[in-house]
Amino acid sequence: MESGNYLPAKFDFGEAIRRKDKVDTFMPHLYEYRGDINTKLGFYQEAVADYSKAIERRLSNDIFLFSVKQIRALYPEYDRVSDDTLCQKLHVLFFLK
Repeated sequence: MESGNYLPAKFDFGEAIRRKDKVDTFMPHLYEYRGDINTKLGFYQEAVADYSKAIERRLSNDIFLFSVKQIRALYPEYDRVSDDTLCQKLHVLFFLK
């Protein structure tokens, strides 16, 4: 990536993502790096998808460190649901994948 050879780097990061275990703590970095490459190549929809996946993977690794109040700040769309419902949704979002 640093050499400016973005297409081969994009392929390499894609291959690394396919080979890594999805719960590997380095996964968010791989998605972020591929997002950076897609941005440089002008593939903005792919970059957004990669950055979104990086955020999802980072949260899935760290979600257990957040309080319910902090989670509600991240996901205001769940303000009107019970804590139990919110916890069930988080379980589906981050632990069943």
